[in-house]
Formats: sequence, structure tokens, C-alpha cells
Amino acid sequence: MLARTALAATASCGLATLTLFGAPPAAHADTTTTPKVEIVLDASGSMAEKADDGHTKISAARTALRHVVDGLPANAPTGMRVYGATQPGIKDTPAACHDSQQVVPIGTGNKAELRAAIGRYKPKGQTPTAYALEKAAQDLGSNGPRSIILVSDGEATCHPDPCVTAKKLAKQGIDLHIDVVGLKVDDAARKQLKCVADSGNGTYFDADDTSSLTSALKAAQVAAQTPFDPQGTKVTGTRFLEGAPQLTAGSYVDAMPTDDKVKHFYRLHRTIPGSTMWVGITTQMAHGNFSTLSAQVETSDGMQCTWNNSVHHQLASVIVTSYNPIQEGCSPAQDQYLTISGEPDVVKKGQQMQITVVEEPPAHGAHTGRDASAADTPDWTRMKPPTAPKSIPAVTSLRAAPKVTPGTYGLELAPHSVALVKVHLDWGQRLQVIGRVPPTDMGMIDTAIDVDLLSPIGGSVADSLAPNLPDRNAFATNGRSSQEPVTMHPVDYANRNSGLAWVDGTARPGDYYVAVSRRAAYDNDDQGVLPVHLQIAVVGTAGVGAPSYEKATATAKSTPSASASPSTAVAAASPVTVASSGHNWPLIGGVSAGVVVLAGVGAAAANTARRRH
Repeated sequence: MLARTALAATASCGLATLTLFGAPPAAHADTTTTPKVEIVLDASGSMAEKADDGHTKISAARTALRHVVDGLPANAPTGMRVYGATQPGIKDTPAACHDSQQVVPIGTGNKAELRAAIGRYKPKGQTPTAYALEKAAQDLGSNGPRSIILVSDGEATCHPDPCVTAKKLAKQGIDLHIDVVGLKVDDAARKQLKCVADSGNGTYFDADDTSSLTSALKAAQVAAQTPFDPQGTKVTGTRFLEGAPQLTAGSYVDAMPTDDKVKHFYRLHRTIPGSTMWVGITTQMAHGNFSTLSAQVETSDGMQCTWNNSVHHQLASVIVTSYNPIQEGCSPAQDQYLTISGEPDVVKKGQQMQITVVEEPPAHGAHTGRDASAADTPDWTRMKPPTAPKSIPAVTSLRAAPKVTPGTYGLELAPHSVALVKVHLDWGQRLQVIGRVPPTDMGMIDTAIDVDLLSPIGGSVADSLAPNLPDRNAFATNGRSSQEPVTMHPVDYANRNSGLAWVDGTARPGDYYVAVSRRAAYDNDDQGVLPVHLQIAVVGTAGVGAPSYEKATATAKSTPSASASPSTAVAAASPVTVASSGHNWPLIGGVSAGVVVLAGVGAAAANTARRRH
């Protein structure tokens, strides 16, 4: 199969990693839910036919499924359903078109049961795909992140059209995903199965034999277990300033606006005199779409202080701040308003977004009065040769992203997926990363791999114009690898004055992220997992240029707005000063202790420069 692998860095709105210090760590309640997954297997008579490697499709499916089951995380709730397995293949009969059974209930610690069910899986009847999807959705329930992995070798032979059913199920919300693997299918079946995946917020994978089916199933399993998972107190933005819900430091969840003429309004309430409010908004866009997410901070009389507008693929994130040193009306002594809007054509009804607010006390000393133009320009430092890569999981859930130290790491990316790792940076430090796609037996595939550096305060901070960057190789083919080097400005308080998103984003220390995303570069990308190696280095001396923060004494507790219910009001937490390499770094959090992170990994284009008016 002829396709291509491109490795390229793109300017995309990035990740907001917002460190919130409030209650002691023991008080932090992690509400992340492990996704529930059900594998739905086609047991129609055609599965007795041969795949491209000479083995029957059923044999290929058994081998591939055993590999997937063996690799399941211990805490992954997984079940299995078959269809077309018990009734004779008499077309359009009620018995044949309602022939689907859950052979393993959804749960953990059930690998033995799954393997036994795979061994009993025999081809027999018709293909009631829509009925099986409906029953699988019932098996998964209606709450939390849920995924169906459908494996089929042909078109449905029973009504209704499974694409229509997938659209109906998708209306349950973006928490439900249907990923589809087509095993040696013809053009008509591929069209139908791809429609099921597209309509079900999922991804379609092609497979022709045991090897490609194993890879496709593994990719589907990885995608199913790494969903977007917004966390925070539920809140409802208003269409007007009046009655807008009040946000203090903390994390919130709301539905995205679905009309480009409608904005959601929120009131940003300070509890510290002269503080700076940082806000990150993250959402998951409809699969395969490029879309716009916009946000701004303005005064009560409509004066715009800052705004950010970014174009994204997959996850979208945008960061805005109340800080504007040249706009007199944007006083840090008064409340301001946050407004959020999206692109209606690609925003699904009920699509959730996470809003995270951090309040930063005033600072003095070190580089606080320094002109941003005086900040050091990053200049590539020669890196040591890469070592053997240490395997790490491909994690999209940012709170669970693995924290790493300098070294070489290997991960596997499914199509249309995002993986992140975090690296702590102090004042005066910066990241250097080389992303590589090693030689692979997948041949040339239709995929672009985007490598980005993402800041704790939001936005991409990768500087593609830094001097002396190593050469980039655009494509990876058999027997040849590709690489993409990226770096950033050293962390410096003065960087916030630059007006350039990729420099502003390096104005505070914290957990920076290396983000790798995979997307279709040209027409389609329906193959399995792709290996990616990340060589990571931290350059610079920790603690250089650290400012001193004023004692963060709250002046007023948060009070809910007229429209906010008790469940949506979040009180300001008591400030805590946290030492970082001997320097004070206080931030005030309003929901929980620990780390709250947001991501937006873009694809082909982004407009992330922060505007000031």
C-alpha cells in the first residue's frame, strides 16, 4: 500500500498546564474515569473466507484479539459481544437480524474469560451490525467515557443501516466513541464501515491479514483508552454579561457554544490585589475537522484586553490572560469578563469544554522590569547521541501524562491520536527535543506526525526560527527515518511582555509538555500504530532570573453570581507558597490540590499570537 509518513512541527495552540496549590494533596479527589470498552465481533459466515496471508479471517481475528487482550491494562474495563454467531445464515429473518450476544460482561481482571470467548468465536450467520451496536451501547451504559471497537468483514445484511444507528448513538454525547476495523472489505463495505466510525466520533482502520489486523486492533484499543476527559465544577455561561457565572481560581466544565453569533460569558473574580488571571479553555473537536476556538478577556464596558484565536485539529485549546501592560482600562483592580466562541459547523451539540483559571500574585525583582526583547534567543545546543528508547504509554489524558527526565523515550501512536509527556522546567531553563520516526515495515503511510512544545501557561512555545537547528527530514520510508528538532525560549518572567504567543508562554516555570500528534497528511490514514522516539534534553541553569512574589493574601472570598447555583460556585482557596529551586512560586487554586492540565494539539495551522488593543 502506497502512502507517506511526514514528520513536521506545526504552530498549534498548545497545552495549558496549570499548577493549582490550595488544599493539601490528600484532599485532592481524582475523578478521572477509566473508559469502558466493548469489543464487538462479526461472526457472520463470510469470516470463514481467507485473508491475504492465506489464513481464514476468523483465524486472523483470533490471533489479533489475543494480542490485544494480553496487552490490556489491568484497570481497563473491557467486555466482548459477538453477532451472527448462533443463527443460520437466512437473510432478513427476525432471528438472524437479532443474533447478538454479550459473551463477556464489561469488567476488569477478565483476560482469561476474554481469551476463552475468542476461542469459541466461530463464523455462522448474517451481519446484523446495527442491532449489535445498539446492544453494545446498552452494555456500556450512559455515563462516563465509553468506546465500542467494531470488527467486521462486510456490509450489514439486516436493517437498519448501521451508519444511521451510529449517528443516533453519537447523540448520547462525545463520551461515546465507535472505532471500526474493516477486515479485507470491498469498497461498498469500506464506505459503510467508515461512515459508522465517522458518525460515531471514532476512527476507521483497514486490515488485510493477521499482521495488519493485530496492528489495527491495537491502535483502536489505544484510541479507546485515551479519551478527552474534561474535569471540574459544572457551570453554564450566559449569552450576556448580566448574570454571567463567577469564576475564581479553579477548574470548570461547560458545553461549547454551537452558534457563531453566540458567545458564552463568565465573570473573572480576583481575590488578590493586582493579580494576573490566566485562563485556559480546551475541547475535543469533531473527528477529522479543522476548527476555530476563540476566547477573549474584556472589561464590563466591552473594552478588549487580550484575545486568542487558534485553528486546530483533534484537541483544541486556547489561553488568554487579564495581563495587558499597555491598556489603561484593563485594570488589575477590577473584575473582568471571559468570552468563548467556536465554529458552529464542527461543534457537536453537548460538546464539553474545560475552563481552568489560575490567579498569579504580583511579583518584583529579578527580570520583572526587563524588556521582553532582552530575553535570550534560543540557540540549539548539541545533544548527545540518543540512547535505546525507554518505552512509555501513549497518553492523551493530560493529568495522567508520564513525567520524564532528559533521555530517549519510545511510544506508539494510533491514527488521529495525541500523546504527551511532561518535563519540569525552572526559571532559566528550556527544552530541546528531537522527534524521530524510525525505519518501519509499514512502508509509506499517509500520516503526518506533529511535534510541539507546550507551556504551563498555554500555547505552543516551539520556536522554529531558533539558530542552528538540526536538519529536518520530511518523510520516513522503508529503511529510512525522519526527525524533527524543536526548542523554545528559556523560562523568563519578562517573556510575557513579548506579545508573541510562543514567547509569552515561557513566562513561568512548571511542567512543560512535549506533544506528539498523528493526523492524515493527504487522503487517508487507516493503518495501525506507528513508533515514535523522543530524545529530550533540558538546557540552562535552574533558578536564573527568578522573581519574588508578593505574599498572596486574599481580600475577598468568592460569591456566586445571581445565575450560579451552589453546585457551581467555587470558593477561593487559602494561598500556599511553594518553593521552586529555592524561589517562591505561589499560585492560588480554587478546586483541588495537585496538577490540572489542559491540552490542545493542533495539526496544519494555528493563529496563536495574542492580540492587545
